Amino acid sequence: MQRIVRSTTLALLMLLVAACSGSSRTLSISEAELQQHISQELSIPITVLRIFDVHLGNPVIRLDQESGRMFAKIDTKIRNPMSAQALDGSISLSGRLGFDEGSSTVMLYDSRIENLDIQSMVTDDRYSELFNLLVTRLGSQLFSSIPLYTFKLDELKIGNRRYVPDRFQIVGSELRVTLRPQ
Repeated sequence: MQRIVRSTTLALLMLLVAACSGSSRTLSISEAELQQHISQELSIPITVLRIFDVHLGNPVIRLDQESGRMFAKIDTKIRNPMSAQALDGSISLSGRLGFDEGSSTVMLYDSRIENLDIQSMVTDDRYSELFNLLVTRLGSQLFSSIPLYTFKLDELKIGNRRYVPDRFQIVGSELRVTLRPQ
């Protein structure tokens, strides 16, 4: 009798585990986690157009539930060979969050520069066209290639079941990712 109860209990537990692993799961990523990861990614200086050395740092991000976009304000220091003076300021950008399956990361898509505030740029029109080109490059290439969050293997695989991000939703100050079984 005890053997039958154990076998039945074990069978029910296996069915419960199988049922749970076949349903969607939700993973929450906080603004703080995203901000920390972005800080690490931006710690390396970037050369743009083979002319400008761009140093980015101190990102402050905000997830906007209404628009479904992430907004970031990042301190910026630009050095160029035409001037001995570095240009300091900030860049504000936004983008839609999505999944890159090849690298298992959350990436920024449809990024755009919302505001560029560089001191000294306002007073010197000689560089305005170059800076507009620089801003366009930064918005379309650089920020779209920064991984914002890399999924861990145990987040995308439970037992033999593999999950893929299906839906990204901003709720309050969190990014909620719905993972569906494959």
